Amino acid sequence: LAQNTTNALTLSRNATVNQKITLTGDINTGSYVLILGAASTAEGTGDIWGTTRRSHTFTNGQAYSYGNSNVSIAFSASGTHPSQVDVKLTKSQPPNYNNNAVGRYYEITPTGGSGYSATLGLRYLDSELPTRSYDESKFRLLRYNSGWVAHPVENTTAVPASNYVECTSVTA
Repeated sequence: LAQNTTNALTLSRNATVNQKITLTGDINTGSYVLILGAASTAEGTGDIWGTTRRSHTFTNGQAYSYGNSNVSIAFSASGTHPSQVDVKLTKSQPPNYNNNAVGRYYEITPTGGSGYSATLGLRYLDSELPTRSYDESKFRLLRYNSGWVAHPVENTTAVPASNYVECTSVTA
């Protein structure tokens, strides 16, 4: 790891964390992957930019963080869970979307599994909001599948004070 002047660390190879990770600044994985073990938890105010991976047995109902504690996935008991989930966080607005989006996007890539359902929580920062004003309590998560699709509002909870949006019953 190398620390730069903005209190961020950059990976110089793949790295594995099996315990708690406290982010007081950001980690940039670059072309590498930060692998989080089954017992790894996260706290702090930073983010992991780039790819974070979990490849272990997922316990039903347990929220697994992907760098920041407000970036998490919890699988329900339904279906067969993926054997691995990669979350890639990028510091820009989503491609193929208008300029009213938050200035970050997540690519979530499960490997294997079928018929599962999950609760997905994602965070954003106020500094990443577009210049126009928004009612953050109405934020919803969008999924790209040959076009942008909003997850149902009845499955979504936005928590503006924490810059966090959670969606239940995510199946893709």
